[in-house]
Amino acid sequence: MQSDGKQQTPVLNAAVRDMSGKLLANTDANGRFVLSNPTFPLHIRASWRDLIPDTLFVEGAGDTLPDFILRIRSTDALIIRAENGAGGMSRRGVQTVEVLGKDEFKKAACCNLSESFETNASVEVSNADGISGIRQVEMLGLAGKYVQMNRDNVPLIRGLAQVNGLNQVPGPFVSRVLIAKGAGSVMNGPEGLTGSINYAFRTDRNEPPWFFNVYAGNMGRFEANAMHRVEVSPRSWYTGFVHGSAQTGTPDMNHDGFSDVPAGRKFLFGNHFQMQKEKYEMQAGLNLVSDRREAGQIVRRLHHPYTQLPYVFAQNDRKAEGFVKLGIFLNEETESSIGNIAAFQLQDLDADFGDSNLYRGQQRSFMYNFFFQREMRGEDVFRAGMNMQYDAVLEYLGPNDARIDLLPHQRQEWVAGPFAEYTLKQEKFSAVAGIRADWNNIYGAYLTPRLHLRYDLNEDNLLRFQAGYGRRTAWVLAENLPLFISKRRVEWQQQPFTGIHGKAYGFDQEKAANFGFSYTRFFKMFLRKATLHLDYFETRFDNQVLADRDIAPDLLLFHQRSGGVARTAQAEWILQPARRIDLKLAYRWVESLQPLMRGMLLQPQQSPHRIVIVNDVATRSKWHLNNTFQVNSPRRIPGTSENPAQFRRPEYSPWFVVWNAQIRKEWKGWDWYIGGENLLSAGDRFPVVSPDNPYSRYFDASLVWGPVMGANFYAGVKLSIK
Repeated sequence: MQSDGKQQTPVLNAAVRDMSGKLLANTDANGRFVLSNPTFPLHIRASWRDLIPDTLFVEGAGDTLPDFILRIRSTDALIIRAENGAGGMSRRGVQTVEVLGKDEFKKAACCNLSESFETNASVEVSNADGISGIRQVEMLGLAGKYVQMNRDNVPLIRGLAQVNGLNQVPGPFVSRVLIAKGAGSVMNGPEGLTGSINYAFRTDRNEPPWFFNVYAGNMGRFEANAMHRVEVSPRSWYTGFVHGSAQTGTPDMNHDGFSDVPAGRKFLFGNHFQMQKEKYEMQAGLNLVSDRREAGQIVRRLHHPYTQLPYVFAQNDRKAEGFVKLGIFLNEETESSIGNIAAFQLQDLDADFGDSNLYRGQQRSFMYNFFFQREMRGEDVFRAGMNMQYDAVLEYLGPNDARIDLLPHQRQEWVAGPFAEYTLKQEKFSAVAGIRADWNNIYGAYLTPRLHLRYDLNEDNLLRFQAGYGRRTAWVLAENLPLFISKRRVEWQQQPFTGIHGKAYGFDQEKAANFGFSYTRFFKMFLRKATLHLDYFETRFDNQVLADRDIAPDLLLFHQRSGGVARTAQAEWILQPARRIDLKLAYRWVESLQPLMRGMLLQPQQSPHRIVIVNDVATRSKWHLNNTFQVNSPRRIPGTSENPAQFRRPEYSPWFVVWNAQIRKEWKGWDWYIGGENLLSAGDRFPVVSPDNPYSRYFDASLVWGPVMGANFYAGVKLSIK
């Protein structure tokens, strides 16, 4: 079938094959097809009669695929549509992966990526302190610094970017998020001890050419987003992104003189270019971010009369990041290919803590990854290559006094090494085994092995097991920035400033083994699809860098020890009890033990038990009502028993429930929504110790155990122009 150059027509009975030529599916009259249990990543190729074939690369389950475009030697075109299912646990691949798609993001405001996990039990995001607004991520019972955070498999959120990285990714621009539990592929380096969060922007060809979004909250929060896609040629296109947000209000619901949210402004300018040719494909992206915020005693009613200046936390974050990906097919059947990924990150992060202390951070990073891939007999795949990571870091934490010479932490670190990985695929059994050998200019040579196994009991019952070892260099200052919003004195077990080629902050690398297993069952309940998922993971540290606040309430000690362990178990049930009603029930248990100076203690400010309930009700007229409940058990709070009575905190927080709700209406490309967050006003109503005298030895804003702000409401609209 041919087109007139304006209209594109679906193709019936086009062949969809893998790169070995094996037939995977044929398209129906609407140009749609379904792949049965494929192994990712993979290339798929569509062909029909004498038209020019088209090839797509699919990185993982849940990818939103652009249309295949089959062309003749004119401008006429034919389309085969690739259609994805809903989000949830992936039945594809060897590793345990949870997929969050665009439909999942619509269930919450999702102003940024850190707020996209409200409906998720695997990843928890909470306030890092009671003042700065910095959000901390936890996964498998450990902080987000142990999770590799990637955009399209490129590690762009690391180092200084860990502080605000997820907060700086606008949610409306994200098409999908893949949450992979456990140590991942050796292709991505030795880091990522507990898993990865891999997100993708809406850059696919099937996205609308124009997209707009505006948002406003009753606490003075405003956001605007715009996205535009331009067809450069029949096989290349460009997508531009613009984001701006402002927090103009400084609410103080508990009347302690400190704002509950920081005031500030944030801007992002991004672009993405993509090209697909017969012999190669290329992607390139660039983001520029400016993020300024100010918090603290902006409401200046209760500060101590002897304090010369009110306590204000001010942060200025500037970042430029970019990447280029080039894949080359080595023969016509594309059974063999090579890949190249290069990325850079330039970032300056400044923070002032009142008029007494300041932090200055600077990072210059570059990454390059080269790999060769060949499809072997059957569906087996062999990969080998090498990658390199370079970091130039300059940091300072100390008195805000121009008379004192700066004594910085400074290092230049690079790590490089080869890797090899083999994927074995049989009818019921699959395995991915890999190993890499790295040399670090500071820490020497080391090996990192990884293993993933999968066994299909039958088509709908899957067992997975995975184990691996990981290493990372701790970015001690940046990763613990919220802890410095206090008057604790800072001490180090080792001398932290050891020269440009010395150990980072005087510590060895963090090293840990991770293993886990999962069971996933896909079945029908109430004559509709349902999923049951169970998993258990454990991480054991051979060396861990710890921020110890349990020695004394006025002391923060950084030291390293072995023996830390984090255990997590999760059960999740997704079902449709009736037509147009979705329900998710999840329970997560965690026991994360840290070898602190006072003994083995539970990780502070973490709920051992967490229940998440999400339901979405839709009508025929495209109204959606969503409710999300998060039930959190008591959290341990670092000890304050040595303080005077008025400056103490209980050893454990109470149980608390966070309830979010939203009503949404879809109409002719418009998406209208209103909602509320923390509607029960649960959380820490006294997040700051000694708020009336922030320059006393008892001042501490790092002991927060729940939401700082009470109930708040928002409204917004999205527009897609096709």
